Amino acid sequence: MDLLIYPKKSTIVYLTAGSALFTAGSLGLAFFGDVGFFKQAVCVAGFLFFGLCTYLWGKKALDTGPSMVIGDTGIVDHASSLAVGPIPWSDIVALQVLLVEGQRFLGIDVRDPQRYAQRAVGALARLAVQSNLKKTGYVVLVPQISLAMPLEEVICHIETRLGRTATRNAFTCQKGVAQSILELVL
Repeated sequence: MDLLIYPKKSTIVYLTAGSALFTAGSLGLAFFGDVGFFKQAVCVAGFLFFGLCTYLWGKKALDTGPSMVIGDTGIVDHASSLAVGPIPWSDIVALQVLLVEGQRFLGIDVRDPQRYAQRAVGALARLAVQSNLKKTGYVVLVPQISLAMPLEEVICHIETRLGRTATRNAFTCQKGVAQSILELVL
C-alpha cells in the first residue's frame, strides 16, 4: 500500500500570502514611491522575484495531490518545483537530513545523479538542480516545508521499504511508523 504524504496547506497558504504582499509592496514602491533609479530597479527585481514565488506557492496551494508517494516500486517526488519524479528503490543509495540556509531538506543520494538532473523541466530548473548538486552533493532535495510529516519519519518509512535498518534507533522509527499508521486510519 502506498503512503501518500501531503503538504501542510496552512504553511503553503501563509507563504503564498506573504510573497503576494512582498510582490504588491515591491510594485507599489517601484511605481508610486519617491525613489531613485537604482532603488526603482531593485523594486522591479523584487516584484519579479516575489511574483514568481507567489505563482509557484499559489500553484502548490491549489495542488490537491501528494508531495511525495512512498510505494512498492520506489518514491515519487512532487515536493518542489525542482522535483525529479519517480525514483526506483534500486537507485536510492543514501538518505540524509540537511540544513541548507536555515531550511531543512531530505537529501536523497541516487546512483546516477546526472540522469536525474536532466529530468528537471526547463533549462533554468536543470541549472538549479546542478547548483544544488554542487552545493549539497544531492540532486534530489525534498524540502521539509513541502511535507506535513517530519523528515526523520519519512526516512524511517523509506528505510523500512528498503529493508534497511534506519539510521536512528529502532524505537524512534517504529514509533514514527505507528503514528503514521494511526494518522492514515484516523
